[in-house]
Amino acid sequence: MNELQGLLKDIEILRDKLQKMINQKHGDLVDSDVVAVSKLLNAMNIY
Repeated sequence: MNELQGLLKDIEILRDKLQKMINQKHGDLVDSDVVAVSKLLNAMNIY
């Protein structure tokens, strides 16, 4: 269960970082950095 909690915390941290990055890029959702982090976050959410 501890490993699952760690993974959920990592997902939450990435989600926060993605939101900050989107704000820094002025909402540019096709920016390569935003797309890369978004894909990573989506992959983590699958499992």
